[in-house]
Amino acid sequence: SFGGFDMNKICLMKGDEIRKHVRYIIDTCAKNGSYAFGTGNSVANYIPPENFLTALEEAVNYGKY
Repeated sequence: SFGGFDMNKICLMKGDEIRKHVRYIIDTCAKNGSYAFGTGNSVANYIPPENFLTALEEAVNYGKY
């Protein structure tokens, strides 16, 4: 599967909230492996870049392979 981070949440959450939500998404969606993290949509121009980068960094650091 692919995606998982709601566009509204990635806009409104900050720092540790984003990291916690990324871990939740991975724990929930990647139980059987083969999961690609993302927004499930394009990365809209209204998403704060630091929020998107935080989410990607946490996904790489926490991701299960």
